[in-house]
Amino acid sequence: MADPSAAYRSELASGLTTFVLPYLSDEELSQVKALLGRGFDPTKSPDDFYSVLPVEYYLAATVGMHEEVYAVTSSWADNRFSAGDDWTDHYQRPQDVVLGLGSAEAVAAEWRRLNLRMRTPQHVRSFLACTGLEALDCVAASVLAATNRDDASLLLREFARVRSPRAAEWMLQCKLSSKAPQVAREWLDRYVGNAVAGLMETAAGRGALADAAIQYLRDVKRRGHGELISACLEDHSGETAAKVRREVVDFEEKIYEPFAEDAVPTWLREGLDQAGELKRQKLPGWADPATLPPLVIGEHRLNDRQTLTVLNVLKATATAEGHPLLAALREHGNRAALDQFAWRLFEFWMEDGSPAKEKWAMLAIAFFGNDQSALKLTPLIRAWPGESQHQRAVLGLTCLRGIGSDTALMQLNGIAQKVKFQGIKKKAREFMESIAEEKGMTREELEDRVVPDLDLNEQGTRQFDFGPRSFQFVLSPDMKPAVRDEAGKVRKDLPKPGVNDDSSRAEAAIAEWKLLKKQLRDVIKIQVPRLEQSM
Repeated sequence: MADPSAAYRSELASGLTTFVLPYLSDEELSQVKALLGRGFDPTKSPDDFYSVLPVEYYLAATVGMHEEVYAVTSSWADNRFSAGDDWTDHYQRPQDVVLGLGSAEAVAAEWRRLNLRMRTPQHVRSFLACTGLEALDCVAASVLAATNRDDASLLLREFARVRSPRAAEWMLQCKLSSKAPQVAREWLDRYVGNAVAGLMETAAGRGALADAAIQYLRDVKRRGHGELISACLEDHSGETAAKVRREVVDFEEKIYEPFAEDAVPTWLREGLDQAGELKRQKLPGWADPATLPPLVIGEHRLNDRQTLTVLNVLKATATAEGHPLLAALREHGNRAALDQFAWRLFEFWMEDGSPAKEKWAMLAIAFFGNDQSALKLTPLIRAWPGESQHQRAVLGLTCLRGIGSDTALMQLNGIAQKVKFQGIKKKAREFMESIAEEKGMTREELEDRVVPDLDLNEQGTRQFDFGPRSFQFVLSPDMKPAVRDEAGKVRKDLPKPGVNDDSSRAEAAIAEWKLLKKQLRDVIKIQVPRLEQSM
């Protein structure tokens, strides 16, 4: 139990720090330091976390007694405030002591060693004042660790005061993974120059963050900032410059013209007319055709007015049954384009804080999603129950069921078999039982059937086309996916596209290759244990 007098001592220290010490003369400040230095004992940190630290520790940090403060912090074990429960720094406020170490290097080093968290906007302001741009990773780590959306937003809004290319990668990471993605998105949209300059190295890497950086740069280019990207490229060379030039500057996005009024397919015209009878919904600002990928049919796309009709249908009929127009688009539309449209809509919803009244944006994945969305959605479904988002996870299961492909149903079955949250596991099992009943088979029979064919032909091969050259899928001797080039050389991965390759074909081939590897990995992870159990 906390010491009742501790709160008073803490308030006294805070009051002196705020209302007295800043107004002392140099001579008076020297007297305070001398007074504090008498009998200063850096080893008096209490063993229990309910007790505050000695008042003189906070005062020493405030008046600049750096050596004494370091004697205190260096006596703390590395895991003193991070090994146990999340609240162990609540009463002792070690952040206030570490911030008194003086130099940016000392503050950052002790902050990292102790794995401290910034709990308040004041912590962020003070830390940035002490360290400048040298330890932005510590700020980002605190934002990413915040499990409450409001807390994350408050911290990130302070972080967003930083206007430097060095903040760009962390803002992109917060957009992807924090509880306040909309704040990070606002920063990336507002400070385009800083963002572009800061994401060059990120885009040249690998993984989800690199993919997001490339997508951001392409979006920026589409908005008219191509010259800015080229200018920033002048500061880079080697692979960084080569990849950004190849993936962004020289990347030519296929432009689809909208249907002429007299060339709209009959099925689409009838579906749009039928959808026009629905009540007009109030759409959120992010549900804007101008910022969403196009809905592609053959060599044309829906125009903005038609796309708004589709968005209106998605919101007006936010149920698993959907609307005939959605079914028709799924049948006739470009499945990759539909998937991109649905996933971007879902991302915008997440960035807006996932308002329940707009959950139709997530359900769009059930109507338009394909294997790409299924594989990206599954890890989120597995994590959401642990973030008090059980209902969102159930909606995710509905999306997997709606996608309905072997890959999607295999992911659904994987959740039904193994996930640490029993509520979502039970719900996934119910979905599998229901699907099996609809198909007239047992659940075990369904589990045997939902193994994706990876788009392999009858000979078990598949080509990845770069235009002037192609690569054939093979299994390596250790049973891992690989490709064989036209000279017979086996590679672990597809090569980087060359200057003579067809950039659009190469990009599509690389995306398909990444998807195949994910699918194969999940097949092995889910089906091998089932095989072992049956033996």
